[in-house]
Amino acid sequence: MAFKKYNDQPIADVLKELVAKNNWKSKLYQNKVKQIWVLKMGPSISGYTREIKLRGKKLFISIGSAPLRQELSYSKTKIIDLINEGLGEEYVTDVIIR
Repeated sequence: MAFKKYNDQPIADVLKELVAKNNWKSKLYQNKVKQIWVLKMGPSISGYTREIKLRGKKLFISIGSAPLRQELSYSKTKIIDLINEGLGEEYVTDVIIR
């Protein structure tokens, strides 16, 4: 008795396909972005961070310190690069700092 093999795809490819079909990428990236933020920015900046949200491909960051908020607004391109590097792809396109 011969069976056809349908599982000739690597599990990583199957999971990527499942995530893409169900639009789960932004939900999965939400927690990963928070982890990347804490890791890349360190405890001092993370301590002033009130909220990090990923909506579509925009990253919204709430900062509790006005001077720090101003300083980070000058570094939006660098923040995008750091987050995308941590995600392993060019996903985040814009950063809104409030």
